[in-house]
Amino acid sequence: MGFAISSALQRRFVIIDAPRRRTIVESAGDELFWRGRHRWVPHLILDAVIGFKISPSREYPLIRDDEIVARRKVVFSSRRNSKRILTGFEFLVNGRLYDETSVDPTVKLGTAEEWTVVSDSDGSHPLHVHVNSFEVLGVPWDAAYRRMHDTIWVPPYSQLKVRMRFKTWKGKTVYHCHVLPHEDSAMIQNFLIS
Repeated sequence: MGFAISSALQRRFVIIDAPRRRTIVESAGDELFWRGRHRWVPHLILDAVIGFKISPSREYPLIRDDEIVARRKVVFSSRRNSKRILTGFEFLVNGRLYDETSVDPTVKLGTAEEWTVVSDSDGSHPLHVHVNSFEVLGVPWDAAYRRMHDTIWVPPYSQLKVRMRFKTWKGKTVYHCHVLPHEDSAMIQNFLIS
């Protein structure tokens, strides 16, 4: 059994995995840390340390096929020789630069969607969605991979599927590439949870 206290950049989990035994685990992005003797020790395979997967209750159970109300495609790409961006590189979502006045798509609170996320460039683009965790359905190196994420790395010229349940928050929010120079060069899009 576990619970999470989270912020945008870090999550702390207290795991009660045996009577009177607690393990504190921290996550910063996809790097996991567990409390060793008097220090934080980096550890990438949390399941082996704790013995079971962390399951924050607001994100589970996993999303079933019959819950999906819409399927969308998100394409991260880039273009050189831009006259609109100072660096000369445009980082795009679905062929568009960020426009703060544009809100697309609109999703409905209480529903779940499946998004196919594509990296259509030679760069890696970690997908990050604000206010919502998502379930990853396979990664290029492991088709059976199925876990909840806050951010997931999409390698060059690859794709993966994610599912989101819009359960708690309403309003305008964003999803974007979590590589800071890409995000700052407009690889970000608004969407609305209504």
